[in-house]
Amino acid sequence: MKTEYSQLSALFFENCIYGAEDTYYASTEDRKLKGWQVSSVDNMRYEFGLNFIQDTLKVEDLQKLILPVRSKSGFLSKEGKVKKMDVSGFHITNIESGKNNTRVVLEDKDAENRFIISADDRTFLVMHGDHEITGDEKLAPAIDRDNLYMFMKKVKDFFLQLR
Repeated sequence: MKTEYSQLSALFFENCIYGAEDTYYASTEDRKLKGWQVSSVDNMRYEFGLNFIQDTLKVEDLQKLILPVRSKSGFLSKEGKVKKMDVSGFHITNIESGKNNTRVVLEDKDAENRFIISADDRTFLVMHGDHEITGDEKLAPAIDRDNLYMFMKKVKDFFLQLR
């Protein structure tokens, strides 16, 4: 929930100013989820903080999500195989959600595995570390695009439920 002052500011931008564009941000700082909203129209810009009920946000709070990664397997020769990694238990450590695109960062508890997912209405970019999954000829076909699209929609809706 937003603070009372922020609620009034948000209502002003949402209901009283035609054509205002909102961008929402959330990140984990000191193990606590914090956020802010930036609203702008023409040359006027306003920022205000968002307070969330929960301290952390995990992928599983929104839905189950499995992403493909490369895995080395084989006893004598190390073959690169496609492995499906359940990232449902990963923490969402950063979100940026605007009118046309959404970007989210997922990390496991040890920060050994990190995914960055960027999406607009038509395309996705999925990174695992510095490897682009969506550009990999073996990994890209293993992405469940419908499930990923639903996840990104739920991330975007996460902010809209604050209204």
